Amino acid sequence: MKFVKIIFALCISAAILITATPALAAALMPGDKGDDVIALQQALAGSGYYDGEINGLFGGQLEDALINFQKDNSLDPSGIADQDTLAALELYSGEDAEKAAVINISGEKLNLRSQASTSADVLTELASGTRVQVISAHGSWSLVRLLTGIEGYVSSKYIAEDSLLQDAQIYTGSMPISTLTEGATGQDVILLQDRLKELNYFTAKSTGNFLSITVKAVKDFQKHNGLEENGVVDIDTIITLFSDSAVKKPVQAVKPAEDKNNSSQKVPSISIEGSKTAVQLVEYALTFLGTPYRLGANGPSAYDCSSFTAKVYGKYGYKLPRTAYSQGYGNLGAKIKSISDLETGDLVCMNTLKDNDLCDHVGIYIGDGKLIHCASGSDMKVVISNINSSYYKNVFSWGIRIID
Repeated sequence: MKFVKIIFALCISAAILITATPALAAALMPGDKGDDVIALQQALAGSGYYDGEINGLFGGQLEDALINFQKDNSLDPSGIADQDTLAALELYSGEDAEKAAVINISGEKLNLRSQASTSADVLTELASGTRVQVISAHGSWSLVRLLTGIEGYVSSKYIAEDSLLQDAQIYTGSMPISTLTEGATGQDVILLQDRLKELNYFTAKSTGNFLSITVKAVKDFQKHNGLEENGVVDIDTIITLFSDSAVKKPVQAVKPAEDKNNSSQKVPSISIEGSKTAVQLVEYALTFLGTPYRLGANGPSAYDCSSFTAKVYGKYGYKLPRTAYSQGYGNLGAKIKSISDLETGDLVCMNTLKDNDLCDHVGIYIGDGKLIHCASGSDMKVVISNINSSYYKNVFSWGIRIID
């Protein structure tokens, strides 16, 4: 599925028909071919510079003609039809060639043809309201691209600018322009997930798969922005989501419990970002801060590293094996190879003994570069550590995405 990069203005008039002025590619050069080259040959022929065949092939004769034209018009005689040259030939308007548009017909269907001719093959039929990307205009025809990636020609009189999108005040970036529902896949979903992540509604990796976590994030966004909470990314949701006025989800601040072994010691407040389950899991893990470490202990008065993680994940339905080794090698979820890719709620596997057993200690990533774990050694209790410290960078083996 294709996307358009749209820069929206504050005030744009009502939808207007696409003009018939040809809008060529940004530059044409020797070796190019196609309709844009035909337009260039015709323009140079009409100006008296080219007397060769109008065949859509950018060859040596066309290059020589173009250089002569450029010299006579104080342009860089490069033999490349850049924007300045195309503008001098009145083949480039200075506006973006590609535009978001919509098919506007009174009948049921409009033919999308392989060439700019009513005798050309019909590629498919377009219903009124179909959104397209206008690539260029060719006389009374326009070359358009469908959201499926198919390109073809339609009569320009049936194309109108997409006023619904143009009237929105949108940030300058790529965005999907079609409805997305659960089960959708591809780059359009990645754009959706990335934008939701910017607004604190989505914290998982942008995979391009529109599944339950993405549905929940969309519903959460819709709730905070006064939209129907249906999890469907319709045009109203897209407009709001990509607008400057989109409501950003406030980051939830959680104050962890005090150290049970030293009630006077305060633990700094921690901002937790993540899915609902991840945030709840971390909040629960924080209630164990200060609980003593004892090898082989299963709680509630003491834990070791793996019984602690098993306890925390188990409360939310994720059954983990008992030992650190079996958790690290238990095929519990996707393996995360870099600390920078960890997300809230991920299991962190470490090799503190620096031997062939690459997972002898486990903890839980709580976001903001922090790890909660039941530590032995000098700590001997549940603590929060900086995973970006030199020590933990050195012992980090991998993470596991437990929460799907």
